[in-house]
Amino acid sequence: MCDREGDIWELLSRAVAAGAGLVVRACRSKRRRVLCEDGSKKGLWNYMAEQPVLTRRSLNLAACGGKRARKKREVMLDIRAARVRLVPPGDRTGDTPLSMLAVLVAGPQGLDWLLLTTEGEPEKDDAVRTVKWYERRWMIEEYFKALKSGMGIEDRQFDDADDLRKCLAFDAITACRVFDFQRMARDRPDAPAAEVADEDEIAVLYLDLAERGMVKSRSPPENLDVRTFVVDVGRLAGFIPSKRQPLPGTIKVWQGYGYLKAYVQIYKALRNNDMLKDSTMGG
Repeated sequence: MCDREGDIWELLSRAVAAGAGLVVRACRSKRRRVLCEDGSKKGLWNYMAEQPVLTRRSLNLAACGGKRARKKREVMLDIRAARVRLVPPGDRTGDTPLSMLAVLVAGPQGLDWLLLTTEGEPEKDDAVRTVKWYERRWMIEEYFKALKSGMGIEDRQFDDADDLRKCLAFDAITACRVFDFQRMARDRPDAPAAEVADEDEIAVLYLDLAERGMVKSRSPPENLDVRTFVVDVGRLAGFIPSKRQPLPGTIKVWQGYGYLKAYVQIYKALRNNDMLKDSTMGG
């Protein structure tokens, strides 16, 4: 499963030759062409736009802040599909055209993407299945954003490869937690915070926020929901919620959660020390 950076002729040709399952989002800058039945050549995007609409599908666009702020809305997408023969690029004159399934998904305001896959036929069910596969890639991208932006794995420097592997293993776990926080806060904001955080994390978070003067009570709010918990975790890293940016970004959630985990470890150490003293004193 690849985004537009995976639209590479070498990758496409190897997948077709090996019979491997592959879905790639076509890149407009590649200027892919298809070989028509009459021997002429036509641009891939123009060719697919001429195909009949197989079906329509709704898509819920989530709200987001930042420079490209938008409101949450539902849009309708037209889905077209066709078996195409991709013409080799100019520097691969010895290659033969590749037979792949192309699926064009088009909506309003330039919301469209064209998928190339080695799987299926130009039929409604196969086209919809390809689109669903690609939609799952967005979730994968969000996870890797947390891994790269939050954990900064690309900046890790070790002399030994095994040390790097161990570090990445811990980073991957933390990234999964950060990703889960953000996903739940966006998709299920009213869910109980206990679904994403344990009792110590919730208790220590509000003890610390009370010490900072950010909340009045040292006890967690009643019926604490995921959205409130994630916002308050971000506040540990300086996040200030606003109408334009109601939820903290990846870096703020990662930083806040890092602080919280450290505070929880200190809290547990102090609690265990007190229990040891009570045991020694026969209490």
